[in-house]
This record gives sequence, structure tokens and C-alpha cells, in this order.
Amino acid sequence: MPGIQFTKASRKQAKASILIEGLSGDGKSGLALALALVLADNDWEAVFAVDSENKSLSLYEGNTLHTGERVNPFNICELSDETGYKPSAYKEAQDLAIKYHGKSLVNDSISHMWQYKGGVLDMVSKATAALPSKNNQLAWGSPEIVFEKNLIYALLRNPNIHIINTVRVKDKIIQGTDATGKGTLEKLPDQPIIAPQIEFEPDLVLMMKSPGNNQGLPPTCIIEKSRYSIFQKNDLVVMNLKLIEQLKQYLSEGVDPETLLAAQHQDYIEATISYLDGHPSAKSIWPTLKAKAGFKDTALEKIPLAALKALFTTLTAE
Repeated sequence: MPGIQFTKASRKQAKASILIEGLSGDGKSGLALALALVLADNDWEAVFAVDSENKSLSLYEGNTLHTGERVNPFNICELSDETGYKPSAYKEAQDLAIKYHGKSLVNDSISHMWQYKGGVLDMVSKATAALPSKNNQLAWGSPEIVFEKNLIYALLRNPNIHIINTVRVKDKIIQGTDATGKGTLEKLPDQPIIAPQIEFEPDLVLMMKSPGNNQGLPPTCIIEKSRYSIFQKNDLVVMNLKLIEQLKQYLSEGVDPETLLAAQHQDYIEATISYLDGHPSAKSIWPTLKAKAGFKDTALEKIPLAALKALFTTLTAE
């Protein structure tokens, strides 16, 4: 038996595990396709997608993404009420994408495998109704449902292909009481329609802030969670082509994350200068914003990236 050994730690080439959250119409699908294309080395033949949104992905063919890329034919597996939305159906599609040498896979959306016909909650509802006791907990414990639920987590990443999932969100209303004991209703925004705690599985979770368009306007997102050092939680990011290409570089073996962060820093410097040049009224508030942040007499190049991002976000929100 060979002895136990240690090796030097090193960065390894990684496959993306990305979750994009947002309301219907927020631009999740377009961003997912833009990410998938770059991660597939700009080869539409290597882009695969599972479409559960009523054939909406097919509508992108022939159109232009915000990156300027024309959407050429790519590989689509369409799920519907007839096929059902079991996680195992998504898994079968993922296995085929890998078999056919796909480089990236979009699941648009995975909310269906949780809440829609044939999904996990639908399976639980039917299993509960079939039980004499109508015991919901017994239904959740059935082997088939346990298997399907566990598949959801397994579908969020794969060492052989980049995975980009989209998920719908909804507002959630919960009941409570105030200090006087009076009943209250509290609105919790942006609750993802998917299995609880699913956001702990992917490496990067994006919440759509604004959609892009085919005229070159890039979408903006809030970083909900990131294991990639080029993204920081709660940052507002502009998902332009340059940033998507930086993500691809970061995932490739041997790329120094500090180099990518330096490139982001330069992007924010240029974006700030461009915004100030195009908005004369912003120039009057810029010195005040810098002073409040503790950078009154600091040149843009000397402001740390995190602080510059925060300043830029505040500046452009005015």
C-alpha cells in the first residue's frame, strides 16, 4: 500500500458553478447565455441548455446579446408539463451534454424542478394524498423523493462542464406581532423558488438588478455570495464582456486572482472618469463623496478597489 503523501497546494482549473436569481423578465436567461458562450470558448456548438420556460431560450436565436455576440444555434432540451420537471430529467440532460462534449450548460430555470408539475413539491403532494395517514413527513421520507431532492444539489456543479442555473424569485409575506402584541405582516423580498439553503451550494450567486439589451447595455447584478476572489459579497457589478472574460480567466489554471483584481480596479477608474465627464452635476458631489469615505485628497489610482466600487455605486445612484 502506497504511503500517505503531501503535495504543494496550487490553483487548479475549475468549472463554473453559478446561480442567477431574479424575477421573470429581469434578464436572467440572456446573462446565462452570455456566460455560457464565453465559458464554452465562444463556440455555440459547445453550449447546451435545458429550457423549462416555455421555449423562451429558442427566441434568442438570431438575436444579439449585450456582449455584441449573435446567438447562433445551440443545443436545447425543452422540458414541459408533458415531460415533467423532475430533477432526474435535468440530470439526464446534463449527462447527455457531457457525453456530447459540451463545455457549458444552462438550466433555465431550476425553479421548475422544485415547485412545478412533476417537481419535488408536486411529488410530495401526490405522495401525501396517497397515504392513508396523509402524513406529509412520511411522504418526504420516501426513497424516490429523497433521491430527487438530493439530485437538486448535485446538479449545481460538475467537474466536467460549466454550470449556470437560473432561479425565479418571489416576495414572501410572514405574520408577526409588534411590541404591543398587534398582528403584523412582514415582506421578505427576493425569496428564491427552490429548495431551502440552495444558495450555499454554488460558488457564485448573482441577483439581477437590471437587464441588459441587444444595444450593448450590460446587465447589472448584486453579488449575493462568491467563492471567487474577483467578486465580493454585496457588490453591484456590471456584467459586461470584459468582466465575463475575467471570470473565465480566473477559472483557468494558473491565473493570478490579483492580476484580475487589478484589471477590475482599472475598469472602475475608467468608469468613474467616464461617468464624471458625462454628468457635469456629478462632478460637484464627487469631492464630498470622496471626503466622506476618507479619501478627500486621494487620487483614483490610490483608492482601494472595494472603496472605489462603493463610491462608484453611490455616485451613479445620485
